[in-house]
Amino acid sequence: MDIILLSKAFLLGLVEGATEFLPVSSTGHLIIVGDLLSFNDERGKVFEIVIQLGAILAVCWEYRAKIGHVLASMTTEAASQRFAVNLILAFMPAAVLGLAFHDAIKQYLFSPITVAIALIVGGFAILVIEKYAPQPDTHTVDEMDWKHALKVGFAQALFKKQRQAFDHPVAHGVAIHVIHIFEVVDVEHGKGDRLIVT
Repeated sequence: MDIILLSKAFLLGLVEGATEFLPVSSTGHLIIVGDLLSFNDERGKVFEIVIQLGAILAVCWEYRAKIGHVLASMTTEAASQRFAVNLILAFMPAAVLGLAFHDAIKQYLFSPITVAIALIVGGFAILVIEKYAPQPDTHTVDEMDWKHALKVGFAQALFKKQRQAFDHPVAHGVAIHVIHIFEVVDVEHGKGDRLIVT
């Protein structure tokens, strides 16, 4: 048993657990800490993917009632159909940008220095946006129309977490996005009803 490898896994697990549900990039933090621990080879990249499975399953469990209801009523309820269409629309910008710019994103955006700069700039951007953001006109996910869903999707693709679809093979990226489509993004802060995209 390799104690050093287990220690690295433990530390990365703490990083993932602490950052997954915060408005910061858990993947970015994993890249930086993985580099500091010299765990940034192919095994480290696979570990980054697998370690996020726990968070994905936790989100699916948290939203199991909503997921179950949407799946059960997809053919009969307009709200469930709109929710499903909005999820697909919100997913499309990340999928299109990931497929179109995969090589450039992988080459330039996933180095620890680039990620660290992006986290710092992103932190300041969040503070500015929070201060000057207009009042939301949509308060629950069921009120969202397709335009709002696309806006959320573009915001996610451009400004939040550029995740596995950009860094790993396309098939894996699509699978992770479909599973991870229930990651929490509030339409309005403090509301329990959320549209969730990656």
